[in-house]
Amino acid sequence: MTEQTVHLAVRDGHDAVYVEKIHGHSSLPLPSQIGGRLPLTCTAVGKALLAPEDPAVQEEILSRPLRRYTPRSITDPKVLARELDSIRRTGIAIEREESALGGCCLASPVLLAGEPIAALSVSVPTERFAPELLAPAVRTAALALGRVLARASTGQPEG
Repeated sequence: MTEQTVHLAVRDGHDAVYVEKIHGHSSLPLPSQIGGRLPLTCTAVGKALLAPEDPAVQEEILSRPLRRYTPRSITDPKVLARELDSIRRTGIAIEREESALGGCCLASPVLLAGEPIAALSVSVPTERFAPELLAPAVRTAALALGRVLARASTGQPEG
């Protein structure tokens, strides 16, 4: 729908692991690859996975040095903690050139029984990044995926 790159990632320890990547029409240089890992703290999918986590998990991750991938990477744990609070309220995580210059990303967590099991994102060239336009589509897709997985886990048919 967006014609941009879409990611699906899961959490493994302190990293987001990319389980799917659908390339968009833009040739956007992204560090993500299927099976690849990036820190939870510098990607939209990572922050979307981290924000709904237990505060003890967040504290453990924020107590370690935050890795800088670009000059825009957030390395101050207090700044990142405020961002995680905002993500919990809105259900939307935004990354602005924190893992790769020239690209921005918007993600939403996929929840199963209130727990984050994955995150879904759209990556866009910086000059075309319009979070207000992308957020409803990404949030709706993540909610829909969570509902499908919930039905599948209880054996209910889709529909």
